[in-house]
Amino acid sequence: MNFGDMQSMVRRNLGNRTDIGSLIQQWLNQTYLDLVTRGKFPEFGINEPIPVPELDDEDSFTTTSGEPEYDYFANMLFPISVRDTTSDQVLKVRDIRWIDRTVGSSSGLPYYYATFKKKLVLAPIPNTALTIFVRFRKKLSLPVLTADAHIPVIGQEWHEAIVQGATARGKRSLNVPDAERWEQLFKASIMNHAYQTAEEDEDGDYGITVVM
Repeated sequence: MNFGDMQSMVRRNLGNRTDIGSLIQQWLNQTYLDLVTRGKFPEFGINEPIPVPELDDEDSFTTTSGEPEYDYFANMLFPISVRDTTSDQVLKVRDIRWIDRTVGSSSGLPYYYATFKKKLVLAPIPNTALTIFVRFRKKLSLPVLTADAHIPVIGQEWHEAIVQGATARGKRSLNVPDAERWEQLFKASIMNHAYQTAEEDEDGDYGITVVM
């Protein structure tokens, strides 16, 4: 489904109005960006990043003793999972303020990570060379749909959700009574395509130690 098709569908859902073409484009792009950049939808009960094959990637780097901060990879938007493969240890994500307050300048094997200024901050500060393996969401190659022929970089299975989310945005903006129904359709589409596995189950499967 291309951008032109999506606009036609949203326009039909909004009663075939001809005076809101630019708004329809905005609603579609806002929904599209939500899907490819937010990753999580806590309001829908989704607190783990939605796996999207076209946007998922992985890479690794080696730590330097005494250095806590490491730049994001060039194509990285945000981390999804961080592991110390040298020590077979999953790193738990924490807020940077928690790390500053709780771990501070202590050194050793890192058990936690935070994100700050497009860097991964490891804590405790590594005191040896470690291989850190990162799964992450890639930056979007087509951040905005403008031409009718443009096709979202995410797969066809997500295109209906983009239309539903844009329709919900439009109906809310236009004060149309059934906006909530379209919001629920959008939620259902996301839920149907977002598989989630409990961390404890996954870690047990792979024999990985988790520090609580």
